[in-house]
Amino acid sequence: MAHTPRNILLLTTTMLMVLLAAPSQVRAVGDSITLRSQAEAAGPEVTLEDVAQLRGEYAQSLSAIVITEIGEKPTQISMQQIRRKLDEKQVHWGRLICRGAQQVTVQRLDSKPDQPRPAPEANPATAITADNPYATAGRTLRHRLHQWIKQQVDFGDDVSVTIEFEESDGPLLDAPLGAQRLEFEPLSSHPIGRVPVTVRRYDGDALAATDRLRVQVTIKQPAVIAHRSLARGQVITEDDLKIEQITLTSSRKTPLRAADSAVGKQSVGLIREGAVVYVNDVEAPLLVKRGQAVTVRAISGGIVLRTVGRAMEDGQQGEMILLRNERTRERFYAHVTGPQEAVMNLDEPDTLAAQENGQ
Repeated sequence: MAHTPRNILLLTTTMLMVLLAAPSQVRAVGDSITLRSQAEAAGPEVTLEDVAQLRGEYAQSLSAIVITEIGEKPTQISMQQIRRKLDEKQVHWGRLICRGAQQVTVQRLDSKPDQPRPAPEANPATAITADNPYATAGRTLRHRLHQWIKQQVDFGDDVSVTIEFEESDGPLLDAPLGAQRLEFEPLSSHPIGRVPVTVRRYDGDALAATDRLRVQVTIKQPAVIAHRSLARGQVITEDDLKIEQITLTSSRKTPLRAADSAVGKQSVGLIREGAVVYVNDVEAPLLVKRGQAVTVRAISGGIVLRTVGRAMEDGQQGEMILLRNERTRERFYAHVTGPQEAVMNLDEPDTLAAQENGQ
């Protein structure tokens, strides 16, 4: 029989109704990639495990895939970007479900210079940069090391850096360098606090000496502060926050620097009055809670069918969550679009993959 437009319309409608009403015959898989809404990365490379929770052996085998590179400013990465990168790596989509937020904001935790490399040819005009940890001859080790450390923690004009050296290292730090060139290698992934640094001195191409120093790095910067105590799950308003200068002696947690980064989100836990608000202290509010009845619109081409499903998990704006048809006990995935509302767009590849591999 020829497939007329009417027949195609009836066929598509039937498929949608079967998906929403009929018991599932598809196999269950455990591998999933759940994109977070907020993340931190050491930088400059951002890997899949930095921005997503990976469940299952196959998903975890993809953890080291580099999604993008970031600078010092927060960067937004979309689910679409991640899918494109995974496509480039030719992942097996039949074994994966992509879910979670549709966009993640990544803040760089610290900077890491390139790995040590052979000493370059002498060049008195060579600048000290994050890409070139070698310092040219001139002045003292204290001066060169001070310059290099400031570049590792240069987060903007509103950040001041204080660098302190141990007194016992004074003679080495203040001795003239002469024609020697220097290579600096930090022995910690955190550029703030007590940072051990290996210094290699070169005479021409030959390594002349290796020294290890300890440096105390402290920064002052603006940060978001709780103007009043915030309960767990409380939606944050502009009046709940203020900006103050703070002193940081560690980079293990990243404070928010702008109130806009927290307004409209909710607190993950209790935030006491006067406390610094960190990146991981806030998250997008839940629009769907586990156990709630959710209005679901299933879309395919120009056809839209509406049904009601029971949420099997919490969901934020844009997240793909698991729901259940109460009449048939069928489970299916849909994107959260509003309070107790979701859309299942069967024209999107990730939605189709989720239904075909539904749990």
